Amino acid sequence: MDPRRIATSAAKHHGVLLPDLLDREEVTARQRRLRVASGEWRRLDCGILVVSAAPETFEMLATAALAAVPTGALSHQSSVRIQTGEVFDRLVHLAVIDGIRTRLPGVVLHRTDLPTSDIVVRKGFRVTTLERTLVDLGATMGQRELQRCIEDHIVRGRTTFARLESTFLRLATRGRTGIARTRAVLAALDGEPPTESELEAMFNRLLVARNLPLPTRQVTFDWTDEESGRVDCWYPDARVIVELDGRRFHARLAAFERDRRRDQAALMEGIPTLRFTHHQITDEPEWVERVLRSVLAGRSGSVLDVT
Repeated sequence: MDPRRIATSAAKHHGVLLPDLLDREEVTARQRRLRVASGEWRRLDCGILVVSAAPETFEMLATAALAAVPTGALSHQSSVRIQTGEVFDRLVHLAVIDGIRTRLPGVVLHRTDLPTSDIVVRKGFRVTTLERTLVDLGATMGQRELQRCIEDHIVRGRTTFARLESTFLRLATRGRTGIARTRAVLAALDGEPPTESELEAMFNRLLVARNLPLPTRQVTFDWTDEESGRVDCWYPDARVIVELDGRRFHARLAAFERDRRRDQAALMEGIPTLRFTHHQITDEPEWVERVLRSVLAGRSGSVLDVT
């Protein structure tokens, strides 16, 4: 056991004595009990050891919670606190994979699906992504407070409505705690969408400004007896459909399954469909360009100018 290495690690980790470090340093259970008995170390409610002289801060408690469940991630209000510094409450919220049967006194556990794509590292802490966090907050915030929180993050440029909507649609399973509240907030924030002609004009301006090829407009296909109709944009050389969606959020949500079925019918004909919302066209033109340029180049067998 090297006391200096242990002290250095504890100072770096807000006074927390990481279990894996103590194991590597071969600190026995008896040695740990002796240091607790002497008052040098103490055990938090969650079972993790800390240096007694270190102040009990939120960062200490969050580090200890993550040490207790290494596969978890700080979530909800705790994720917001780490990523933005905004304090909504002083609790430690930890998202853990559903099925992990652990108890952490003093920590609010949220048992849920937790794919690695929903986890990032910020300031040394594993946290849920901002978009995942904002969707999850519907379970722990009132509607008015949640709307203010989401508005603030969009206005500050930390996320966009399009990215938040995409995350919501992925997570919006029936019975998920708080999802109805988040849905209501997103519907309220969606605003007045452009008309179909306005949206087409916006998309056309984006294509011209970024030197992207112009499509054929309003083409009709008959995929099957069940799925037929007009598509917004058609690139015949690349055989790619582009659909522009200017509907309100609740309308897009209601049509989610129907739209996906239509996309799948086209895909069976070997034709992929790209869907862009008016929020993406207005808020994320670089992303729209990147997706469209990549898909058209890949499908046409040529490389489009990326300058």
